[in-house]
Amino acid sequence: MPKQAKINSQTKSAYLDLLRSSLWGTPINSELPPLEDISKLAARQTTRGLIYQALMDQLIPLEKETYLKYKKFLLKVTGNHISNEKTISITIDALRSAGIEPILLKGEGNAYYYPLPYIRECGDVDLYVGKKNYQKCCEILKGMADSEDVENAAVADKHYSINIKGVPVELHHTTMILDEPEMVPIYRNYEEDGTTNNLVVLNIGVGKVSTPSPTFNAFYIFLHIWDHFRNGGIGMRQLCDWVVFLHRQKNNIDKDYLSSIIDSLSLTKPWKVFSNIAVEHLGLSEEDMPFYDSSFRKEGDAVLDIILEEGNFGHSVHGIKRSSSNYYVQKFQSIALYLHRDPKIAEIFPNETKTHMGQVLRRGFRKIWRHITKD
Repeated sequence: MPKQAKINSQTKSAYLDLLRSSLWGTPINSELPPLEDISKLAARQTTRGLIYQALMDQLIPLEKETYLKYKKFLLKVTGNHISNEKTISITIDALRSAGIEPILLKGEGNAYYYPLPYIRECGDVDLYVGKKNYQKCCEILKGMADSEDVENAAVADKHYSINIKGVPVELHHTTMILDEPEMVPIYRNYEEDGTTNNLVVLNIGVGKVSTPSPTFNAFYIFLHIWDHFRNGGIGMRQLCDWVVFLHRQKNNIDKDYLSSIIDSLSLTKPWKVFSNIAVEHLGLSEEDMPFYDSSFRKEGDAVLDIILEEGNFGHSVHGIKRSSSNYYVQKFQSIALYLHRDPKIAEIFPNETKTHMGQVLRRGFRKIWRHITKD
């Protein structure tokens, strides 16, 4: 199986320098490699908007063609945000009319905390409604979608996916599916509290929307990072989401409560490892990073290298292509990816990945069996 080429050290240094510049307005100190190398890395990490804006803000000399390419991309991202916001607005209005107050997860809610929200590359819209109103909300969204979108809608363990006005919307009955069954009831208590009490109301441009409480969201954004890192790959966009949130909400996070969440779910080491990436490589101040511990810097560096090499959702990982339209081929390709990745992850997180492969295999084959019996 071919291995993904290592990131050139000059490209890595310049890329991280540009990310910090975009997040904090700091000057660029690195010598820039060919901009095409930076652009390719930024694309894999879903951070082109941040990188392109930083290059222009720092007045880096750009050829006209390159400048126009960057501007065109930034305009496209801005348009995507505007489309997302409109869809969020009409979807939330429809759910509120039915007496249901959805909670916006990730995406546009995270973008709000950036210095320039519209340069964060966006994807789908994630709305949490809980189990009680889940089926009712699914029916409401079906009624808002075109017939073709209804036909192509998909049901997953934790959400229902459908296009509304051309924007993918995921309706969640739970915020996260945990791989450790014994942790599920513990997490559900935190989820219930974090999506009910002390909500943060944001004005995202077309109206107000509720997002999770600051303390729960500080953990939830991290948990999303950790879950995707273990189960296929994560991009630097998600880590940027985390650091800007922690910076902007630092005075509203209950650190004692946050500590109890992290400890009770046995995620102390992962938190401290990723916190080193946030501080040492993304420029978040130690004061803004709860429970920062510099003794985990070596592990943080190792995780960062994996993230940069694999790309967002692991799309660049080790030559594995998961583009088949066949459901069963997709599942077995995913299993092959886990078998390849888990030993490497276990070198950094031996205790946290001890039973992960067994749980992933059980879940994967259960989904395949359900698909077979449904057919």
